[in-house]
Amino acid sequence: MTENISNFVTQPQLVAQTESSVHHRHDESRETVGVQFIEDARMSARNVDVFYNFGEKQAIKNVSLDIGEREVLSMIGPSGCGKSTFLRCLNRMNDTVDGCVINGSITLDSEDIYSKEQEIVELRSQVAWYSNAQIHSLNQCTTISLMVLGCMVGGY
Repeated sequence: MTENISNFVTQPQLVAQTESSVHHRHDESRETVGVQFIEDARMSARNVDVFYNFGEKQAIKNVSLDIGEREVLSMIGPSGCGKSTFLRCLNRMNDTVDGCVINGSITLDSEDIYSKEQEIVELRSQVAWYSNAQIHSLNQCTTISLMVLGCMVGGY
């Protein structure tokens, strides 16, 4: 994971230069919106890289961020940019993906979630996520309604 979470955005961005011409370019500015690091973070990710095919294909690169107590994290980006891959790292769902390699550090309450002592069921009871693909009946919901639902389910 890098110090800029927006590195998830790896797809070309469309930029209109005139009404009749559209050019593709990569946005090199990539500024993070919001606060990336906080004091007393409940969960922290530092310099996380994820590879598939036993290291042959890099899915995300050098991502770092903090998540506070009872904070809701929303990730927005194009298909295939690594949003779900990163979220699966936070509750170790990538453990079930053959050939997935994760480098970097992810902690919950200052404890390494990838340590051998980590109880996976306990971790997943504390770190949950939902996506439209998981809940087909919610596919027609807006992003804000899904965020509100997450807060309601989480008891916020």
